[in-house]
Amino acid sequence: MSRPAIVVALPADESDQVFAELALAGFEVVTVDRAVELESVLDRRRDIAVAILDGEIDSDEIDAFQRTLREDGREVPALTVVSARDFERLASEDERSGNEYFTRPYSANSIRWRIEAMCIRRETVDDGSGPVLQSRAEGQDAWSRRATVIAIFNPKGGVGKTT
Repeated sequence: MSRPAIVVALPADESDQVFAELALAGFEVVTVDRAVELESVLDRRRDIAVAILDGEIDSDEIDAFQRTLREDGREVPALTVVSARDFERLASEDERSGNEYFTRPYSANSIRWRIEAMCIRRETVDDGSGPVLQSRAEGQDAWSRRATVIAIFNPKGGVGKTT
C-alpha cells in the first residue's frame, strides 16, 4: 500500500529537515514556495493528503494557499506552523475544517507524527455510530460486518498503547 504525498511549503531551513523525516517515513514529499505552485501540483496530482504551510508569511499568501486547498471540491487539510502567540487565536477559529496548527520550535519527528494522525483522520467517516475507517469496495467475498478499528500511536513509550 503506497503512502500519500505531502506538500511542504516551509522556509528552506525547516523544509529540508521535514522533507527528510517524511521521506524516511515513506511519504512522497513535494515542496512548493507559492500558492500558484501548489495549485499546479494539485491540478496534476490527486494523491496529496496534507499540506504543511508556514503561518508566518504574508497573510494574503496564506489566504491564497488556503483557497487553493479548497478550490474545485478539494478538501486537502493543512498543518500550519505558527508562532506560539498566534496559536491560540488560530486554533480556535474553525475546528471543523480539518486544518491543524503546530507551534515553533518543533522537531521534524513531531511533524511526522502529526501528519500520520492527519492521514488516519482523513480516512475516517462518521456514519452516526462514531468515526470508522473507510472501507474499500466490497466484493462478494468481503466481510459483511463492520468492526471497530482503533489506531493508537505515539512515538513516546509508556503511554498505554498496549492496553
